[in-house]
Amino acid sequence: MKNYIIVLFLCLSNIVFAQQYLNIHQGTDTDTYQLNEEDSMYFSEDNSLFYIDILGDVSQYNVGDIDSLTVTVDATENIYITYNGTGVVVDNPYENLGVTITTTGADVVVNSTLEVKDINIICSGTTSDGSLVVYSEKRFNLLLNDLDITNNDGPAINIQANSKATIQLMAGTENTLTDGAVYATEGVVIDQKATLFSEDKLKFVGSGSLLVNGNYKHGIASDDDILIESGNIVIASALKDGIRASDGFEMQGGTLNVTASDDGINGKNGVVKIKNGSITLNCSSDDVTALASDTAIVISGGNINLFVSGAQSKGISCGAEMLLLGGKISGTAAGDMALEALDAGYDVSYCSFIKADSTLIIDGASLDIITTGLSSRGISGDYDVNILSGTVTIVSSGDGATYTNSEGSEDTYHGDCLKVDGTLTINGGEVTLSNSGAGGRGIESELDIEIGDGTSNPILNVTTTGATIATSSTTTTTTTGPGGRPRPGGATASIAGDEAKAIKADNNIVINSGTITISSADDGINAGENLTIHNCIVTILNSVEGLEAKNITINNGTITIAATDDGINATQGSEVMNDDGSQMIVNGGIITVTMSGNDVDAMDSNGDITINGGTVYLTFPSGSGPSEGLDANGSITVAVAAKVYENGVLY
Repeated sequence: MKNYIIVLFLCLSNIVFAQQYLNIHQGTDTDTYQLNEEDSMYFSEDNSLFYIDILGDVSQYNVGDIDSLTVTVDATENIYITYNGTGVVVDNPYENLGVTITTTGADVVVNSTLEVKDINIICSGTTSDGSLVVYSEKRFNLLLNDLDITNNDGPAINIQANSKATIQLMAGTENTLTDGAVYATEGVVIDQKATLFSEDKLKFVGSGSLLVNGNYKHGIASDDDILIESGNIVIASALKDGIRASDGFEMQGGTLNVTASDDGINGKNGVVKIKNGSITLNCSSDDVTALASDTAIVISGGNINLFVSGAQSKGISCGAEMLLLGGKISGTAAGDMALEALDAGYDVSYCSFIKADSTLIIDGASLDIITTGLSSRGISGDYDVNILSGTVTIVSSGDGATYTNSEGSEDTYHGDCLKVDGTLTINGGEVTLSNSGAGGRGIESELDIEIGDGTSNPILNVTTTGATIATSSTTTTTTTGPGGRPRPGGATASIAGDEAKAIKADNNIVINSGTITISSADDGINAGENLTIHNCIVTILNSVEGLEAKNITINNGTITIAATDDGINATQGSEVMNDDGSQMIVNGGIITVTMSGNDVDAMDSNGDITINGGTVYLTFPSGSGPSEGLDANGSITVAVAAKVYENGVLY
């Protein structure tokens, strides 16, 4: 009996009809309860007692005394509205009890002052020039049963209720709502913002389908929140947002496919929550967002596919914290960057698949992102980005170029797989980034980057293959020594220009643990201030300079570098012969640097090189130019405990 009750309870939870009755049979006695949405059933801890809570009134039964349970529905208490072309047939059992239904042709207005909650309005039939407007003081259920409404001068359905409306897409039915391109306004005093509009909460249930053709403004809109529990909803067109929910949007199941000229789903002032179901959003206009909220976005499940192609558009954009805790998120950002006039030149606005105005946390989600537009970005965070678990795959191919910035100077823009204005932390998961655009970068942070926490093993793969973006100030120089002679170990360098670096931070990079594999068209890992490696596996398969920072400290790990300029370079940015104070310190680990080309250094410091421990293998060309294994403008110190091999010879 217990299992039977559980199955019945689960079945009841998926039925919307208000006039449902649960019958509890005990021998010749039957107790009947009218069910409401907030009612509940549960067992005692030892499963011997069964409780039913009806509007707060709890009744108790011995499970062994219950013979069976049945559910009955009183169809005579349902309101039926059947459209038949230019007219409509109404069956209203509440006609003298507080529900007034007026019709003008196929335009229907329902006005309910009933104190009864959850009355059912069952709508069916077809009209090419009709509508449905519902006023209600209490929540109600609107059941669509093969309904097809076209309203040429307003919304197909306009709900002017003071409480929630539940829309059930009845099993096996196909329902279509179409509005006009121009709404009538004369004498109209109610909001009419969408093909399907509600002043209060909207909830969708059922296993049927709904097709929305939006021609005036939004497809589906609510001045409150919108919840989709189930159903198959297609918004084939919307002149503005596909779904606009002023106080938030939640998806718990079903399928949703939206094509919109503006935003796909906009949760406005409320939280967007996606727990399950399948969502596909297509937005092709400039400066729009597929999935947006002015507050938080929380994705914990489901399958989400996003496609944006307009200039400076966004796949997901959030004004507050964004949490990607589960589910599969994939799609393409094909829009170009946009130049906006500002002062003496322009400001650049980028197309991004994910744009986080506040903290972004990825902890369990699976992301598969493609960006193709000029200078497009995979993930762009205005504050901190934390990757704790899950998978992130981003493939970018959009080229960068030169432009005139707001100060009137020549500047460059470029694309990034992952761009962070704050601190980027990668403590877990697997991140794979590939950027083939000119000047395109894998990871770029305006502050710091931290990889691993010392015990975790994040996996990071970064590839860049794009060309350097040349500017009018790009030059080629050779570092020289006293008297203008080429400095031993000096290298020919391209100055200015925007280079396709793999990992770059303006401040500090700290690698505590993890496995990092890089193939770069320019620098492998570049820190503007300090680069510190505690313990990790770093493999740089290709680079111009493998590691570069003002100060580099390697405490442990296995580091393998292939480079064509400097394998490891400590520099303040100066190209002169003087000691600039840079520091390169090796305390441990196994370091292997293999150089190719002419005039190259395996380990080069514009200041000091200090090797206190570890094993270092340096391989560089001999006889093809003044290449060196260790080269410093300051001092070189190799402790007895350390082992340094230059082309196989112990230093």
